[in-house]
Amino acid sequence: MQRGLSAFFLFIMMVFPVHAQEIFGEWFEGEEKPLFASDEMIEMDIRADLHELLNDRDEEGKRHAGMLKYTTHSGDCDSFPVMLETRGNFRKRPENCDFPPLMLRMEEDEVEGTLFRGQDRLKLATHCRTNREVFKSLVLKEYLIYRWYNALTPCSYRVRLARIRYFDRQSGELYAESNGFILERTRDMAARLGGEPVDFAGIHPMRLSHQHYTLLALFEYLIMNNDWAVEVLHNVKLVSRGSGYPLIPVGYDFDWSGLIDAPYREVSNHEMEEGDLKYKGLCGEKEVLWQVIDHYLGRKEELYRLVEQCGHLKREDAVRMTERLDEFFALLNNHRQVRRVLVGSCLK
Repeated sequence: MQRGLSAFFLFIMMVFPVHAQEIFGEWFEGEEKPLFASDEMIEMDIRADLHELLNDRDEEGKRHAGMLKYTTHSGDCDSFPVMLETRGNFRKRPENCDFPPLMLRMEEDEVEGTLFRGQDRLKLATHCRTNREVFKSLVLKEYLIYRWYNALTPCSYRVRLARIRYFDRQSGELYAESNGFILERTRDMAARLGGEPVDFAGIHPMRLSHQHYTLLALFEYLIMNNDWAVEVLHNVKLVSRGSGYPLIPVGYDFDWSGLIDAPYREVSNHEMEEGDLKYKGLCGEKEVLWQVIDHYLGRKEELYRLVEQCGHLKREDAVRMTERLDEFFALLNNHRQVRRVLVGSCLK
């Protein structure tokens, strides 16, 4: 039934394009789940048979039993059983990462009364390589990028930063300690926006909310990322709020961005030199571009403040991210450069 309704909404949009009012300052946003209602870092212990878990790289991986214990600086703490799975594509291959991203599964009745109440499945972004310090920093930079996105629009995934200790259940020994972050579920993100996720591969960006698509295109340009595409739903989810509204694109998985500059970009055909950065905005929507630029300029100080407040970042990483903001806002404040750099390379 849900698929049928979603297909009907798409048909209506394609035949009768919708131009609903989309003002970023006028947006109904539903209640967040408790896990994402705070920006406080969580201290987490995960115990599992790590040898079996980390060597499970099959496309259809198994579920591995474990325990999760968490504490917060405000004194909230608890523990509950979880099932863990390896996930991902590139980072699931052992030649690329010795520690792949994980999926955490939990029973809702087991987490009732905890910080994780209302959750049953969550993605955990991990550090990729255990014995290389740089990967701990990369996780923090990607987390901060998500926070920038949150500051620009509620149409983005909420994240929760964690410091995680991984213990092998068989030996009881500490295997690794690193940074990570938990991502909001797609269904919860869509529900928070009063909608539902839909899967419409092949849709042209012109059929989406022009403002939200332009905001996403400009955001990916800010973080120096070409590794996304609406047409094939590559690192983009779509949210439908019903037939009276255009679809909203929401970006995710920013670890291939030039601003993060992960070492594994060097061995991938996704490698992008800084000079090859492309703005994928809509050519026919110049008025919308100026509206979105004004929106970015209104959030400028908040983006800088998020860098300053992220005390876990290394100084050199904070400096680089601040420098990128300087470059980006210098561009936005120069109309001639906007026309040359952005309008001149837009999506035909």
